[in-house]
Amino acid sequence: MNAKNQPAAPVATEDTLKGMQSVDMTVEVGASICLERTGEILRLVKIEGDMITFEKIN
Repeated sequence: MNAKNQPAAPVATEDTLKGMQSVDMTVEVGASICLERTGEILRLVKIEGDMITFEKIN
């Protein structure tokens, strides 16, 4: 199985989320966001209930 066929693993950990501010926004699966503090670019790949899964792009 190559990387494209594997499900994306969540990249946010409890330590990553400490100090982050809450943001209200509407996004669709496939949308990309840039984390200001680290410069990482993440793509939203799945939303299931309260669980949001991102794929790290860079």
